[in-house]
Amino acid sequence: MKKADIFVGLIIIFISVAVFVMTQKFVGKVYTGYGPDRFPRFLAIIWSVLGIMLIFNALRDKFFEEDMKITAYGLMRVSAVLGLTIAALIAMNYIGFIAATMIYIFLIMSYLKEKSWAGRIATSIGVTMGIYLIFKYVMVIPLPEFIIFEI
Repeated sequence: MKKADIFVGLIIIFISVAVFVMTQKFVGKVYTGYGPDRFPRFLAIIWSVLGIMLIFNALRDKFFEEDMKITAYGLMRVSAVLGLTIAALIAMNYIGFIAATMIYIFLIMSYLKEKSWAGRIATSIGVTMGIYLIFKYVMVIPLPEFIIFEI
């Protein structure tokens, strides 16, 4: 796994540098001082840091040696999460981003048995509002709105 972690870390760094360089060609109207290159560059920097951390941990012998076998139970959980994700994306077009995302996060956390009911509700609201505020006021990108009665 050590060699694999180093290899994957190098690939992540290569891809993030490529993304960072490619964003120099992005042009568009700027309303807030942030152009269309801001978010992809931000992600590229994060990817680079994570790639460096992966390599660093592999060199320090801090990598996962546990047996990673694919099981029927694991496939069932992945399939359920994928199904919920697809349902949330479809629902987003009808009930809007805020409602669909809150329900999605709550259901995923419930399925994976994370936190208490209050923790699930607080996390659903907090994460959804955080994402909404970043998209609306920082990146100035509209998100799907509630349109079910417009049909």
